[in-house]
Amino acid sequence: MEAFVNSSFGTFIAFLFARHFTAPSWQSFVLLSYGWALSRSRHTIANYIWLSGGVKYKHFSRFYAFFNRAFLKVADKLWIAVLLLLDSILPPKAALELTVDDTTRKKSGRKIQGASNYQNRAGSARQEYRTLWGLNFVYVIASLYWDKAGKTFKLALPVGLRIYLKEKVAAELKRPFHSRSALARHIIDFIIKTLPHRHFIIRADGGYSTKKFLRHLPAQAKVKGRFPINSRLLGLQPKPPKNNLGRPTEKGKDLGTPQEWMQQDQGWSPHPEEEGAWIKTVIGIWHTILPGVPIKVVAVWRKGALSADKRSGKKELEAFFSTDTSLTEVQTLQHYSQRWDVEIDIRDAYAYYGLGKDQCRNLGRIYAVNSFRILMATCRTLWFMRYFEERQLKLKKHRPWYRLKQHPTQLDIISAAHEAFVIEGVSPVPRFTPGMGEIPQGQEEAWQEAA
Repeated sequence: MEAFVNSSFGTFIAFLFARHFTAPSWQSFVLLSYGWALSRSRHTIANYIWLSGGVKYKHFSRFYAFFNRAFLKVADKLWIAVLLLLDSILPPKAALELTVDDTTRKKSGRKIQGASNYQNRAGSARQEYRTLWGLNFVYVIASLYWDKAGKTFKLALPVGLRIYLKEKVAAELKRPFHSRSALARHIIDFIIKTLPHRHFIIRADGGYSTKKFLRHLPAQAKVKGRFPINSRLLGLQPKPPKNNLGRPTEKGKDLGTPQEWMQQDQGWSPHPEEEGAWIKTVIGIWHTILPGVPIKVVAVWRKGALSADKRSGKKELEAFFSTDTSLTEVQTLQHYSQRWDVEIDIRDAYAYYGLGKDQCRNLGRIYAVNSFRILMATCRTLWFMRYFEERQLKLKKHRPWYRLKQHPTQLDIISAAHEAFVIEGVSPVPRFTPGMGEIPQGQEEAWQEAA
């Protein structure tokens, strides 16, 4: 444990979090962080304790109690410490880019609290809408641009996690029901409250084009998302004429829906990047969702394409919106295409962070353990930046097969962490080496006779 505490990663997390824990809780946190950092594929609490030798210090049940009590009490303070460090890295006038999505982690066992049946729309083409039994997570990442040696590297950091409960499941567990949009908005509000001076760019899929997620966002937050093709757009509110009596008009003229725009020949222009596609841009007000807020809607029409092409994933008609009306059509589409970063990070969360791999059944413990994992993943990425501040970062030197590689991946970050652990003398605690006092008398003579 001493080697980990004195390592670069150990001192990094101590700098961020040590002041928020009591001495016994801090010991539990360090041991669990030690085990998480050394874990490869098996991410369970038992494995964390196993790798760090935690049972030498306290009973294993105390680590489970730590997540239910001490960790949940200070979880918000830990995230605030991470967000403030992230804020210090960003340029003063740069916007913090946040991306929202949800994912289902397949589980086994009917006694896991919060588990239910969910449709997996991110499956393969032939099983696009298959149903999975498991836990549904609302997931938020921040995209960080890191300038080093004249190059700009892009890194993804998870900054928020919530567990979605269906209304029936929430009633059975006697917990309040919150939609995915409400849970995502809670995370966004927490980040904006922590960094009120920062501007934000928020990207979300069509599932978050709702009132609970979009309404009453602060002025420094701009949203880019998918616009439902059957939603109606209204013109900007006209100015009332002078000396006009009566109530002023709240709605402008009807601009139609993207589906109705397909029947019109005017306003369409060739797509600048996709051959055979056409785009149309309309600025108006989405009165049912964002009353009084001007938005820019960009519709993409692929004439002659199937309504749902499962092989390419492209639809005949799609529409995207932005609350920042100063963006061009191409910028609006490019901003939304960067939402793919959250899909990559969710994949990495399953492969490297240990998201959803716990064997817990209690809902509070499931939330605490998975929050701990993505918190440590964010810390490891920020540590990676600190670790290579004075070192050369050569992504292709030892991996020449990555010819088109431009940004560090989570596998690169994990490899760098384990290389640093080897240099700093951090290794799993040995468990099967017997002490000299445990060798029975006469065993040496028996070995010689056997030889």
